[in-house]
Amino acid sequence: MKNELTKIALAVLGFTITAFLSCSDNPRLDFPTEEDVRQRTFSSSSSESSSSAEESSSSSSSEIVVFSSSSDESSSSSSVEESSSSSSSETVIPSFSSSSSAQSSSSSLGESSSSSSSETIVSSSSSSFSSSSFSSAQSSSSSAGESSSSSSSEVVVSSSSSVQSSSSALKECEEIFNPANKFCYDGILYNKCDGIEYNPTTHICTGDYAIPAKCGIQSYNPVTQGCCNSAIIFPRSTQRCVGGIVETKCGSGWYNAANEFCTRSEGNPQIVPLCGGRGYDTRAKFCHGNEIYGKCSGTGDEYIPGTENCCGSHKYNLTTQFCYNSSNIGNFCGTRPETFDPDLYECREGKKIYLKTPVSYGGEDYEAVLIGTQTWMARNLHYNAPGSICGSRTYNDLREENTAGCDIYGRLYNWATAMDIASTYNTTLYSAGANHRGICPEGWHIPSNADWNILMKYVNPSCLDNSDCDCVGGKLKASSGWDNYDGKSGNGTDDYGFSALPGGWGLFYDNKFFNYGKDAHFRTTSEVDDLIRVYRRSIFYHDSHVQYGTTDKINYNSVRCVKN
Repeated sequence: MKNELTKIALAVLGFTITAFLSCSDNPRLDFPTEEDVRQRTFSSSSSESSSSAEESSSSSSSEIVVFSSSSDESSSSSSVEESSSSSSSETVIPSFSSSSSAQSSSSSLGESSSSSSSETIVSSSSSSFSSSSFSSAQSSSSSAGESSSSSSSEVVVSSSSSVQSSSSALKECEEIFNPANKFCYDGILYNKCDGIEYNPTTHICTGDYAIPAKCGIQSYNPVTQGCCNSAIIFPRSTQRCVGGIVETKCGSGWYNAANEFCTRSEGNPQIVPLCGGRGYDTRAKFCHGNEIYGKCSGTGDEYIPGTENCCGSHKYNLTTQFCYNSSNIGNFCGTRPETFDPDLYECREGKKIYLKTPVSYGGEDYEAVLIGTQTWMARNLHYNAPGSICGSRTYNDLREENTAGCDIYGRLYNWATAMDIASTYNTTLYSAGANHRGICPEGWHIPSNADWNILMKYVNPSCLDNSDCDCVGGKLKASSGWDNYDGKSGNGTDDYGFSALPGGWGLFYDNKFFNYGKDAHFRTTSEVDDLIRVYRRSIFYHDSHVQYGTTDKINYNSVRCVKN
């Protein structure tokens, strides 16, 4: 370096002396131009520069400093050859005027152009060098290859330095990794994008280069967010995109919120289809036909609405079962629609509902049957009350000794005896109240017109109150014990176990007994306004209707008790 400076000084001095000697008349100092200095300097050092090309290209730590006094165009290319010939020294070249610099740049264009691209790469990739104060170049054509390799090596180092600086405030990676193909960002390892690091929170690596992360026109963070169908941004921690549909995590599974929801009401997370587009609490509700229903007792059985229903916390079949006492389930008796307590009643013959325990009264046991909402005795009362009597088919009269007839058809009673009131009421108005017991067992009563109307309408809903009723007598008559009429059986089908029997009736005035085996006449508590008559219901062997009529209080009819 000292030799080069000496050469430059001697050249300037030589120019000065020559000019002085050649102009004796008008001596003038003609100072050399910048171009003159450069040409002489470069020519004198060309051999030395070319001989040290290999040495300059292998040196990566040389520092070249160009002081600029006027313009950026005083450029680094004016000292290219010197920079390439020095490995560890600092060369300082004073900059001349802008015009001189321009000429110099033009004369050395070949050398500077080869280093320009190398200089650009270093400047753009390394943040550790200041582009406004420093630049480096390799100008010699003989060392172009070495210059390029040195420059690219410098890029890698400066790039690594840049990311390290930017990530110093972020989490460090615990793993040991190869920085040649991976880099760390906020505690997470990423693959380099074609050898280059990038910000994974704002860019996406496409393989060759990193592009800004966009979902449609919206920016998103690819580390914590995803983009589905180029339109929907979703959090990666709880959602994913499958086939253009965003799915949400539910336990170990995934669901589509458009038609499913996640519930934890059963303990572990479960995926459940929406019900008519709505979610619901699966602990207390269930879905059927796009409608939400409450479970039995809030947390009990699910059921099929319209086919099943709730009884307490359990379901039952509306066709074959029923609910009683709000929480107990019983089975229907065949096609009978009645509900009953199976602890008290039982189904027999697939259609008749009997009290499990017969009613014991006056030395007799009476079966009883449930018909609709009423419980009727299944045979005529055979209670030996004072004033009651038996009928004799043999003699067609009323006499006490006709016990055989009473054992089958029960005893016959006038109204006052049946009502268990004074006999004077057979000719005067009594006005009995509801559920009048009379001679029935405790908890039972003599039926009124209203009681009979209920029975008639249950058997035949088209029946009217206090009127004759068709198609009822045949269903209430016993299946045996009736006389034939005109060659046809007078028996009924006894559909409900009522078992009406033809006990006949007795006439008080002449003690006569009529129609044994042909008629059944039953007492009511309901009086007629003329004081001496009451209403009755009658069934006959020759047809299947029930007659609504009246009879004198003092005449004798059969009694059926009905439960309160």
